[in-house]
Amino acid sequence: MILRRLWNLPLRFTSGQCIVPLCVCLILLPCNVRPQTTTAADSIATIAEQLLDIDADSALRVSKDLRSIARGPHTGPLRARLFEIEAHALFKEPDMVAALTMCDSALIYYRANGDSLAVGRLELLKGKVYLRLGYFEGASEALESVLDRSNGTGDHAILGECHRTLGQLHYYQRQFDQARDHYELALSEYSAARDELGISRVYNNLGVLEAESDVVNGYANGLRYYRSALLAAERAGSDPQRASVHDNLALIHLYDRNEFVPSKMHFDSAMFFAGRAKDSVLYYSILEDYAEYFIHKGDQYKAIELSTRSLKFAERHHILVLRRDATQSIALALRFAHQWSKSCNMLESYYRLRDSTYNASSRETILKRALLSENKRRAISDSIASAAKLDQATKRATIASLQADRNRGRVLVLGGLVAALALGGGLYFRLDRRRRRAKYQRDTAQLELKALRAQMNPHFIFNALSSINDYVLENERDIASGYLTKFARLMRLVLENSRKPMVSLAKDLEALQLYIDLECLRTNKSFEHVIHTDPDIDPTRMIVPPMAIQPFVENAIRHGLAKKEGKGHLRVSVQKRSDHLVVTVEDDGVGMKRVPLSQAGNERTALGTAITAERLAMLSEKLGAELGFRYIDVPIGVCVEVTLPLTKGA
Repeated sequence: MILRRLWNLPLRFTSGQCIVPLCVCLILLPCNVRPQTTTAADSIATIAEQLLDIDADSALRVSKDLRSIARGPHTGPLRARLFEIEAHALFKEPDMVAALTMCDSALIYYRANGDSLAVGRLELLKGKVYLRLGYFEGASEALESVLDRSNGTGDHAILGECHRTLGQLHYYQRQFDQARDHYELALSEYSAARDELGISRVYNNLGVLEAESDVVNGYANGLRYYRSALLAAERAGSDPQRASVHDNLALIHLYDRNEFVPSKMHFDSAMFFAGRAKDSVLYYSILEDYAEYFIHKGDQYKAIELSTRSLKFAERHHILVLRRDATQSIALALRFAHQWSKSCNMLESYYRLRDSTYNASSRETILKRALLSENKRRAISDSIASAAKLDQATKRATIASLQADRNRGRVLVLGGLVAALALGGGLYFRLDRRRRRAKYQRDTAQLELKALRAQMNPHFIFNALSSINDYVLENERDIASGYLTKFARLMRLVLENSRKPMVSLAKDLEALQLYIDLECLRTNKSFEHVIHTDPDIDPTRMIVPPMAIQPFVENAIRHGLAKKEGKGHLRVSVQKRSDHLVVTVEDDGVGMKRVPLSQAGNERTALGTAITAERLAMLSEKLGAELGFRYIDVPIGVCVEVTLPLTKGA
C-alpha cells in the first residue's frame, strides 16, 4: 500500500531527490517495523515530510499507512514523527480538530523524552490551529510558551514564525503596536536565517497592518511592503505566498485607487496560484476578497455567490475570521441589492462574529499574558547577564590568583583582595537581581490593576443611546433631555473615577444612582429603587474602589428584575460593620435558581463579577484585610453582601 502511494506521486517529485529512498522502501514489507528496518521507515517518513509542500493529502495517506505497520517497542520516535507529519497535513486539509489530536499524540512522546525543539514545533502548530479556529486566548498561551522555550536557542525558523503568528494574533485583536513589534522581530529572525519565504510573509503582514492602521500613508506604505513581499515570494518559488500577495495587491488597487483592471488581474493571478498550490483555506479567502471586487463593480449577485461559497467552507471547517469577513461581504452586497431584511440578518451575524473575534475580555487576557511573558523573559535575561558578569569576575579572580603565585610574598594579599571582591560582587549581583525581581512584580501588579479596572458595558451605552433616540423620535423632548443629561453626567463620573484607585463613597454612589436611574428609565420604570446610607457614615470622607458595586447591581437588574412579572424592587444599603464597610444589594426578582440556563448571565456580567473579585482580592492582599463578597439566602430574589475597606480620605 505504501509503495503504491509513493509510485503514484507526481514525476517532478520522484524523478530527482527521492529515487534512493524509493529503492530503500522495497525492503519494507507489510510486517511489523523491526529495529533493522528503521532506516527504511525513516526514509519513507522523510518522503512524507517532503510531500507536505506538494500534496498534503498524499503525505497524510503515506504517513497513515506507515504508522499502521509501525508497531513494537522501538518505534516510539518514528510514530511521534508520523503524528507530527499528519498534524501538519491535517492543518492544510483543513481538519483542525484532527490536527489538534495529532499534535497532542506527538507531544506525549516528545515531552516524555525531553525533546524541547520538537515540543516547540508542535506548540507553534497548536497556536496556529487555535488562531484559525478563533480561540485566541489558547493561541496566545501556546505561542507565548513557545517564545519562552525558544528564546536563546538560536532557532531562527521557530522564533520567526512564532513572532509572525503572534503579530497576526495581536492584529486580529486590533492591538496594532504589539503586532508591529512582533512583525519586526520576525523579520529580524528570518533575515538572520536568510529565509526568503519567511521574509515575504512578514512583508505581506506588514502591508496589511500599514494599510489598516495608518489613515494618511497606509495604502502607499502597504503597496511598498507588498511589492517587496512579491519579490521575496518569487525568489522562494512559493505558490501559496504568491497567491496571498497578489490578493492584497488586488485589494490595494481596488480600495486606494479604484482601478478595476489591475485589481482583476491580481485577483486572477491569486486564484491561479492558490489553485495550483491546492491550499483550500487560501483559495476561499481570496474568493471572499474577490467578492468585494464585484461589490464595487455593482454585480451584487456575483458577490453574494462568491461570499456564500466562502462562508459555507468556513462554517464547515470552523474558520472564524473567514466566516466573519464572508458574512460582512454578504450583508454589504444584500444592502446594495436593496434586500434590507436579509442584509440586517447577516449584519447581526457579522456583529456576533466580530465580537467573538475581538472583545474586551480576550484583548485584556492576551495583553496581560504578553506583558507577563515579556517581564518573565526580561527577568531571565537579566539573571543570565548577572550570572555572566559574576562568571567574568570569578575568571578575573582566578587569573589574578595564578599570577600571584609567581610572587609568594604577594599571594596572601592578592588572594584576600580577590576573594573579597568576588564575595562582594556576588552579594551585589544577588541583591541587585532580587531588587529587579521585586520591581518587576510591582510593575506587573500595577499593570494587572490597570487591566482589571471596571469598564462601563458597551451594550449599556448602546441601549441608553437607543432609548434617547426613541424619546427624540417620539417627540418626548423633556424626557430625552433629562435622560441625556444623566447619561452625560454618568459618563463623566466613570471617566474621572476610572483614573483613580480609590474615590469618595459619595461620588461612587452618585455614579451608581445615575446608572440605576438610566436602567429604570430604559425599562419603563419596571422597578423601584432606593440607596440607603447609614447615618453614622459620612460619604464625603469615606473612599472606596471605583465601580466595585455596579456589576452586582447590573446582575440584579438584568437577570433578576428584568425577568420578573410586575413591579420589582431594588435596595442598596451601606453600613459600617467593625473595621469594614458592608454594601448590600438586594432585589425581589426571579432569583438565581429560577433563571433558565439559556438565559443565564452572559460573559459580560460574569466578567464584571470576576474582575471585581480579583480587584478585591488584590486590595485585600495589599491592605491585609478580609475583603470580598458573598451571596445570602433570601426567600425572594437575590441578596449579595460586598465587604469593602473602611478607609477615610485625606
